[in-house]
Amino acid sequence: MAATARAPKFYGTWKLNEGASRYSSVKPSHTVSITPEREVHMHQGGGAGNAVHMTYKGPEDRPEKHSGPLSGLSNAHLATAHSGEHSVEHTWKVGSDETKAQASVSPDGKKMTYTVHSVNGKPVNETLVYDKA
Repeated sequence: MAATARAPKFYGTWKLNEGASRYSSVKPSHTVSITPEREVHMHQGGGAGNAVHMTYKGPEDRPEKHSGPLSGLSNAHLATAHSGEHSVEHTWKVGSDETKAQASVSPDGKKMTYTVHSVNGKPVNETLVYDKA
């Protein structure tokens, strides 16, 4: 199956490991689910009705680079570029804000690290660590 041959280590449900993560300027997704059909579901928890659920659907032909809308947030867009067998570069645009980051999966497929490189052109060094559920 072509879907599992492309990037199967990204597929599954990932839970944020708060203790291993370092962040201050980004609001992390607490759960990320990635399907072989290239659907990515991200859930940011929040009390008093502040939870956000975002969805991104990648193209079926699996190009090395792609960009498309991000549902769940108004005026949001995500561009992706594969940068290796186990990593993908991301550029998030929400309104006039832009964030650049990279997702990498460990060779054993049990950890995903999301490193934020810049927010609105200013360098940052934030790391979100996810464990496969």
